[in-house]
Parts: sequence; structure tokens; C-alpha cells
Amino acid sequence: MRKWGIKLAYCLFFIGGAFLGLFAFDKVLMPIVVGRGRTTEIPDILGMTSENADILMKYKSFNLRIIREEFSPDVPEGLIVKQIPKGGTLAKKGRTVRVIISKGGQVSVVPNISGLLLRQATIKIEQVGLTIGKIVEILCDTIDRGFIISTSPAQGETISQDETVNIVVSKGSSQQLIRVPNLVGMQLSNAFKALHRRGLKGIVVYRKVPTISPNEVFKQTPVPGTKVTIGACVRLIVNKEE
Repeated sequence: MRKWGIKLAYCLFFIGGAFLGLFAFDKVLMPIVVGRGRTTEIPDILGMTSENADILMKYKSFNLRIIREEFSPDVPEGLIVKQIPKGGTLAKKGRTVRVIISKGGQVSVVPNISGLLLRQATIKIEQVGLTIGKIVEILCDTIDRGFIISTSPAQGETISQDETVNIVVSKGSSQQLIRVPNLVGMQLSNAFKALHRRGLKGIVVYRKVPTISPNEVFKQTPVPGTKVTIGACVRLIVNKEE
């Protein structure tokens, strides 16, 4: 009887173990295996066009939705700059992956700064979100020293805000310019001295002008304040002495 009792106990033990194993497999292992089979790794679609990303997502049994566009200095226009969830995330098939499309870098139009001083030009450039790059100085006979001659890119061009605007600034004339002094009303001898001090020459034309004193300068050409090169001649209309 005792042997039969031991055998019965062993049988019950093995039968109970079998049932317990089946229960654990059904309730624990199978859900894990099945659950894993239901999830798929979301592909990384950063830098792709929305069209190509949509094809890939459909192949992987995911959906794609564009939520907005935003500026990005690093990602060209029209490409995906961000995805939610990130690539590599495990997710159930049929899940929607949201993406943001790049609008490229922000752009600005190069303003007209020709004829401005450098400080004024800098303010105007920065007001449109751009920055000044290289500054080159060249000799220029038509634009005074310190004023802007031109820009590169040229005014009116549309450029990305991460680009710079190079500027050409006048160093002044290739020849030294002198302002013609006011000689009207001077005696001829004093007028010549004033011209000589500035490196200029005088040409005298005598006219009879009864209302002023003899040898007095009545008129001059070029007019006072005109810029001329050193050695230039100034024509003087002088009252002829009796």
C-alpha cells in the first residue's frame, strides 16, 4: 500500500507540473512571443522626401502624416527634418508616424546700401537678418572715401540668412583732390597766394568792372568748394586796372 501511495504521489506531481507548464506557456510565454510579432521597428526617414518616406512607411505597414513645415539651416527644403516617433522605435503596425518638413534656411533680400557709410550700411544689413562678410577698399574717383560702392551678392538678390554680404568701400580718388577756395573779392596777388598754397594754378582774364576796385577778383571758375586735382587751373575774372 505504501508503494502505491508513493507512485500515486509521483503521478500527481508530474500531472500538476504539466498543467503548470502549460498554464505558464499559455499565459506568459505566448503573449510575449505574440506581442513581439505584432511590433515592428520604425524606419529612420530623416532627410528623405515625404513621397519616398510614404512609400517606405506603407511597405512597413505604417502611416505617414505631415504635421507642419519649419525653417532649417541644415536640411534642404522639402526633406524631412524631424520624425515622431524616432527611427528605430518599436511600434505596432498601422501606427501613424508624424513628420516635419524643412523649408530650408530663412531668406532675405539684399538691401540697397550703395552710397551709405559703412556704419549705416551695417545697420541696414542687420535689419533684414543678414551679416556683413568681407570688406574690400578700393580707389574710386566718383565716390568719396568711406562710402559703399557695391555689394556681393548684389542688391535685390534673395539669399539664405546664413550667407554673408561682402562689401566694397571707396578709399577715395586715385588722385588727391583739393577744394577750390573762395577767391572772389580778393586782390589778384592774394588770390594767387591762396592758390599756390593749395597746389593750384591761376589763369587771369581781365574785364572792365567799374563797381569794384582794380585787380580785384570778380568771378572764378570752378566755383568755390569744387574738388579738383593738384595742379589744376582756376580761371579768374579780374577787374582791369585803369
